Amino acid sequence: MIGAVKPLLFNPLVFAKLAGNISAIADGRLSINVVSGWFLPELQALGVDLLDHDDRYAHTRQWLETVTGLWAGKPVAIGAGDGQPAIVRPVPGAIPPVYVGGESEPGRALAAETGDVFFINGRPLAETAAVIEDLRARRESRRSVAALRFGLSAFVITRDTEAEALAELEHLQALVDAEKRPEISGGTDPKTQMYKVLADTSRVGSNGGTLAGLVGSHDQVAQRIAAFHDAGIELFMLQFQPLEAELDRFAAHIIPRFRDSHRAGRSHP
Repeated sequence: MIGAVKPLLFNPLVFAKLAGNISAIADGRLSINVVSGWFLPELQALGVDLLDHDDRYAHTRQWLETVTGLWAGKPVAIGAGDGQPAIVRPVPGAIPPVYVGGESEPGRALAAETGDVFFINGRPLAETAAVIEDLRARRESRRSVAALRFGLSAFVITRDTEAEALAELEHLQALVDAEKRPEISGGTDPKTQMYKVLADTSRVGSNGGTLAGLVGSHDQVAQRIAAFHDAGIELFMLQFQPLEAELDRFAAHIIPRFRDSHRAGRSHP
């Protein structure tokens, strides 16, 4: 089974063909999230060559160029063979949006040059705004390409009062940090920039988690989400623990605040 995974997932021709079919079936409701990899045991299990950090991003760039070229209906040479260039049919009615993440310089460059949406790890508002400014400046140099959009990963703890939220944060911080478990930390590529950025921070959740500051009273959380949106974040990848109970709390207390502000003609709470 594992032996079959590599050609299925990583051959750009096979992927482009599968994605084209899915896009046609789903009436264009398809997007892809590209991850260049950081957890070495996972790459080994998939049969992927263990390239150096920067070389993985170079490989991702080449892979994306091949896939998007095939989606555009262009004949594209695959691999080092001497055969005829490949094409795929059907091609998507519109090129699926490409989501890219990465803290490193190669990751940011890849997003600025090939991505449609850049995923940012959770961090305070001012730092998030600085990342957005950097990526927008890089993208503006490519005037023929549509503006880059932005998403943010964040862990939410919302309560009736800020004190209750901070108490829950303290409780969760006392639990085991998944990122520090030996089976995770021991398999992480030491060149992974995300863990350098997050080093020496106190947080709950993955990919920055509570560093985004969505911890507080219901009004505070809603206002902070609105502030991130004003800074350029239009997609939030939110984390909750325990999932169902906290999702219900978010639905009951945060979402109505945005609905009410929309009815009142305000941009945010």
